[in-house]
Amino acid sequence: MWFLYALAVFAVVTKLARPLPVWLQLGASGLLSALVGAGMVEFGDTRWTYMSRFLFFFLLGCHARQLVERLARATSLLRVVAGVVVCVGAAGAAVVLGLRTVPGVALALQCLAVGAGVLLASWAARYRFGRPLVVLGTRTLPIYLIHMLWLAAIMSAVRHAELSLPAAYALPVVLVPVLTALSLLTHRALVAVGASWLFALPDRLAHRP
Repeated sequence: MWFLYALAVFAVVTKLARPLPVWLQLGASGLLSALVGAGMVEFGDTRWTYMSRFLFFFLLGCHARQLVERLARATSLLRVVAGVVVCVGAAGAAVVLGLRTVPGVALALQCLAVGAGVLLASWAARYRFGRPLVVLGTRTLPIYLIHMLWLAAIMSAVRHAELSLPAAYALPVVLVPVLTALSLLTHRALVAVGASWLFALPDRLAHRP
């Protein structure tokens, strides 16, 4: 559940780093991500390892919004397919050639995946079948923060159950909409009783444009 407090850590780091040039923030966090992704820097704790790898993308989202929006506007079905093919091909080549321990390879693969994800999401949002995802896109924070609690509860109940192989493979697929619905319902209940502060940064950390 490291990512439940990773948001807070990232927010504090970003706030403290605001006086620094953007190129320095992205360069330093990118270098850290590349070294950690290659296994050249280790923290002995997977939570800090993951945060060190993904801080770059948090900062990128903060400082390169226009770049992301331009990529989203340029989407098309052909570019989505090309992006997915490039991602899968690059990841496969990295595994086959044993390149994952080369500094920068893991970071490059993650950048490709993020780019393909932006193209896919923006393409789907243009069509009717993507409208439910657009609505969910405005409510991701409650899902992000709550779903692991419900997942832990559900897994505690089914961990000793003897599931058939098809049921075991189907369980994660079934849990996605179930956890999403439970998270949103829990969020609504908490807001109704005045606990909206659970889903907001403290005033001193919150950005005011």
